Amino acid sequence: MPLNSRKPAKRPPFESQGASIVPAGGSRMSLVGETTHKLSFEIMAGLFEGQELLPTEEQLITRFRVGRTVVGEAAKRVISRGLVEIQHGRRVKIVDNLHKPLNRSLKLRLPNSKDRLEKLMEVRRLVEPFVARLAAMRVQPKQLELLHDLQSRQHDNIDAAAAAEIDMEFHRALTKAAGNEVFELMLESVADLGHESRLATISEFGWRQAHESHAEILSAIEKRDGDAAQIAMAKHVEMAAVDLRRHFSSSARNTKRQDRTTL
Repeated sequence: MPLNSRKPAKRPPFESQGASIVPAGGSRMSLVGETTHKLSFEIMAGLFEGQELLPTEEQLITRFRVGRTVVGEAAKRVISRGLVEIQHGRRVKIVDNLHKPLNRSLKLRLPNSKDRLEKLMEVRRLVEPFVARLAAMRVQPKQLELLHDLQSRQHDNIDAAAAAEIDMEFHRALTKAAGNEVFELMLESVADLGHESRLATISEFGWRQAHESHAEILSAIEKRDGDAAQIAMAKHVEMAAVDLRRHFSSSARNTKRQDRTTL
């Protein structure tokens, strides 16, 4: 058989064509860094779509043509990025937790809960009203249905934890409707703080005020009225900030009262 008639060997997905990846700075990326980059890319690109678990270590060794140590180190880095997580021993599950590393960093950098949640409110004031405006301009029918469904799930018998989770889901759906993935990742990156804040205020003051605000925002979005949606969200975030201040004031008074009783 002539040499040129041979079929070329199949390459694994995203295999570099005979050269390592070179970053903008010009230096050659390490083999671990290159494997991490390729594996992260394949996960984000959906090449494992339909698979709940990452391929086995042996399969990754074959796929990327590297050694066991390199695959092990690359897997650790991909876990730290929030793309996968270890479940049930050594099983590695593909997840979408890109926001988790930032959530952990925020809690380490801002260990004081009051300081952390007050700074969160500053971010919400800046971002969420414009997100609501975009949602009014871009919302799709199915997204609108989901918002109505979430709004209908709040009822008299619901507990604070469930109400806080539904509140979070409403804001996630709203951000999705805005059609901007950067906003989605930004707000998901502070989602743990958002849940902490909502749980604190809903446990103390209930969910009805937020529910009424959501109804006003949803009405504006349904009418495709960006101005009204932006104003309604700004008012909603400000009311949430007021409730948070009331919560911390109440907590401080209770702490002082307990201190006096123990003297």
